[in-house]
Amino acid sequence: MRVEKIAAVNEAVFIEKGHHAIFFTFTAKIIDGTPLIQDEEEISEIRWVDVQTANKFMPYHPDGVESILEASSPYTFQG
Repeated sequence: MRVEKIAAVNEAVFIEKGHHAIFFTFTAKIIDGTPLIQDEEEISEIRWVDVQTANKFMPYHPDGVESILEASSPYTFQG
């Protein structure tokens, strides 16, 4: 996978669990290989979905995932 751009940054507070989270949503391209979960206690699943399904999973983007794909920021991995 090649990460291309940061599409969105979201923040949430889960009061009942006492957690605060920041979510980074990236656009990416599959180059080769198979996605691998490195921290199974934090990540339960990796799944590629179409835009309509992504809109169902991310209803907090009022104009849909399409809108965040148009307004993204570059991402650079510096090692």
